This record gives sequence, structure tokens and C-alpha cells, in this order.
Amino acid sequence: MISFRWPVALLLALAAACSSTPPEETSVYLLRGTDAAAPVPAADAPTLGLAPVVLADYLSGNGIVLQLGDHRIHHARHHLWAEPLAFAVRLVVKNKLETTLPHAVTTRSASRGPDLTVELYIDEMHGTEGGDITLNARWTVTNNSNGGVRTGRWTATRRLPGSGYDALVRAHVNLLKDLTLRISQTVDSTPTAAYRARPH
Repeated sequence: MISFRWPVALLLALAAACSSTPPEETSVYLLRGTDAAAPVPAADAPTLGLAPVVLADYLSGNGIVLQLGDHRIHHARHHLWAEPLAFAVRLVVKNKLETTLPHAVTTRSASRGPDLTVELYIDEMHGTEGGDITLNARWTVTNNSNGGVRTGRWTATRRLPGSGYDALVRAHVNLLKDLTLRISQTVDSTPTAAYRARPH
């Protein structure tokens, strides 16, 4: 039988090299917009409820997602969302709706249900190894007084303005804001929406 013996000096050198390699630092990112403070809605403004955002299953982890090739998905181990992504997306959308529509936007249950309810589904939301970003979303707006429903869908792929995860996170925020403008158009076109959307 043949056996291999590593020289003790070589083993010690390899061990020293491994122990001296610093671990990769983990970065944590907040998904936040920079919109101006929303004006206070009028007392008789219609109310708009924003339901919890539903994400595709591959987005349920806390690692920022990249698509590698046509079918492979990579969840970053050292570049993480600071909070659940569904919560963060909902907050960005809520803040943008508040500055775009005259409605009183709520994410909380109330004694009286809102006039309208928005349900948002994110089917794709990731960067690519080629330097692009993709967002694929659909939504429904329900008139809670008569059960009428309007729907919308929007898909966008754009070039990242820079490199790295910071640029990717900023691009996510900008795409979500553009998505919210399209949702606001659906809200604004419903019969219950007594007010028109503010200029963007």
C-alpha cells in the first residue's frame, strides 16, 4: 500500500496561511427612498390600504440576489438585507404612494376598512452578473365598497449606473419608485378615487 506523508514544515506553513487570511466582512443594506415628507391628507380624503407584499420564493432569504447566466441564482452570503425584503419593499412603496396620491395610505388594520386596497406581488427583483437590474411586478387595486378590481403589471430591465452592491441597492429603490408611480395610476383611475394624483 502506498502512503503519502506531508512534510511537517509544509503543514505548518499551510495552517499559518489559512489562519492569517482575514474573514470577508459582511455588509448589511437598508432599502430606503429619499422622498420628501408626505403632506397630511385632507380629512375627507379616500383611504388606501397597502397589503403585505408577496415576494417570489427565491427572494425570501436575506442575501441580495444576483442572476448568473440564464437559470442560476446566487444569494450573497456577505451582502445582506438589514430587514425582511417584503417589509422593506412595502415601506418604499407606501412612502412613494403618500407623496404621489392624496389618499390616506395605511398598512394597519382599522375599525373601518380602507376605501381601496392595493395588493402587490414581486415576481422578479435581482441584479445580473452583466450589470443589469430586473423588476417584474403585478398588482391589484380593489374597491372595497363594490368589490371591483383593477389590475396592472410592469416589467423593467435597466443598466446599473455603477458597480457594486451599493449601486444595486440604489437601483432597486429607483425601480420600486417607478413601479409605485404605475400603481398610483391604477389607484387614481378607480371610481372611488375622488382626487387626482399629484404631478410627479
